[in-house]
Formats: sequence, structure tokens, C-alpha cells
Amino acid sequence: MAGTPHPATSPPVLVASADPARAAALATALAAGGLANPVRTATSVRDAVDLLLGIPGRTRDRVPVVVVTDHRFPDGSGVEVLRAARGHLQLRRTPVVVVGHDATEAELDEMHRLGVSAYLNVGVAAVALLDVVRRLPLPWSLAPAPAVGAHVPGGLR
Repeated sequence: MAGTPHPATSPPVLVASADPARAAALATALAAGGLANPVRTATSVRDAVDLLLGIPGRTRDRVPVVVVTDHRFPDGSGVEVLRAARGHLQLRRTPVVVVGHDATEAELDEMHRLGVSAYLNVGVAAVALLDVVRRLPLPWSLAPAPAVGAHVPGGLR
């Protein structure tokens, strides 16, 4: 399709979930909804922060266009991912969506203070996420994905 951005040149979406199956399901839901951006996944707070800020000695991927993170992880909280994003000049305005089911009032207050874009209940996350992401004013590639087997510039399928 002419004018459709190529996924390899589009900024990534970061999906961080302690449950690899949920991260894969969210990535699949985004792709099925027409998101052409590449999706990077992390399964811990440390991995998510490393993907956001870079790992010493290794170049960081492109700045994500949006971050979707679980609220609870064995090694911390999605609030730490949100805090890392807000503490980095290039990421301060990057939308961050937190997915959970048991945030306390104090945690919700902290997320709002830090500028969370949305807090979604885990039960509706896959359904509501694409709608929330579509409404964010972002420079990304929400576009029909190429048909399976279709020729894509650069040889990707």
C-alpha cells in the first residue's frame, strides 16, 4: 500500500509484562488491530528500563512511541518503568499505559503525579488497549498490516 510506513522504520511499542504469554497476547492484539509498529517485549522491570534507557555498552533501540507495562512484577513495579520514562528527556512525553487490577489509591496517585496516560484493568486490557493507543496523538504507523505473504520492501514478511 503506497504511503503506509514500513514497520522496520517505525518507532517501536514497548510491552512489559511479567507474564510472557500476556506480553505476546498484547503484541498480537496490537498487530491484529492494524498496528504496523514493531513491538518490543520485556518480562521484568529491569528489562523494560534497559530497553527504555539503554544497556551500558550497547545502543538503545529507537525511543518507543508508547509504553505498555504491567503494574506488578516480581522485581518491582510498573511505576518504576513510568518513573524511568519521565526521568529521561526523550521519553518525558511518551505515553505510558499501566495494566493491573490491584493498585492502591496511593499508587494511583503516584502514577497520575508522574503522568500516566491510562491505567487499564487487566481484564479489559487487550480489548481496550488498542482503542486507548489509537486515541493518543502519536507519530506512529497505525495502518493496515501487509497481507501474509505479501511483498514488503526490504524483504520482510
